Order: sequence, then C-alpha cells, then structure tokens
Amino acid sequence: MRLSLVTTALSLLLVGALHAADAPVAQTKPYPLKTCLITGATLGGMGDPIVKIYDGQEIKFCCGACPKSFEKDPAKYIAEMNKQAAALSAAPGTAAPAAAAPKSAMGCCK
Repeated sequence: MRLSLVTTALSLLLVGALHAADAPVAQTKPYPLKTCLITGATLGGMGDPIVKIYDGQEIKFCCGACPKSFEKDPAKYIAEMNKQAAALSAAPGTAAPAAAAPKSAMGCCK
C-alpha cells in the first residue's frame, strides 16, 4: 500500500514537471533604439552598452551611471522609448526623434 502511494505521488510529480516544461517561456522584448534611453548617446560609443531587463523589456544604456537614472522613474523612460520606437516604425529609414542634449556632455557619464 505504501509503495503504491509513493509510486502515485512520483507519477503525479513527473507529469507536472513534464507539463511545466511544455509551458511557453516568456520572451524578452528587444530594445528598439540605437541610442541610450537616458542620455541620447549612440550605443557602443563608450564601449559595450549596459543591458538590463525591466518587466520583460530589454533596456540598453551607454554607461553604468544611466541605469540609476532609469530606476528613479522607469515608467517615464519606458513611455519615451515607446514614443521613439513608434516614430521610427512610422517612418522607416529616418532617425529617431531628436533627444535632449546628451547628459554625457554635462558630466553624466565618465
């Protein structure tokens, strides 16, 4: 009787594990811009971009200081990213809307 209960329990665990393996894995949405969301600087101009994931959205920054600025108001920056991405998709082949003067010129990034 005890062996039967253990076998049943293990079978249920195995079925659950197999079912979980079939569940879709959440995909990270790629970053749609070629510029830093905080400074407007071209990504890669200061070395490899810093990549963070926020709520399933990849965000790229020009330097290590920028994620701190992003984390102060992520909703504001996500909205700006979506606005710039929409402008790019509406007019393929055109540059992103002009961003404010890069903060790196003001000492944001080293």
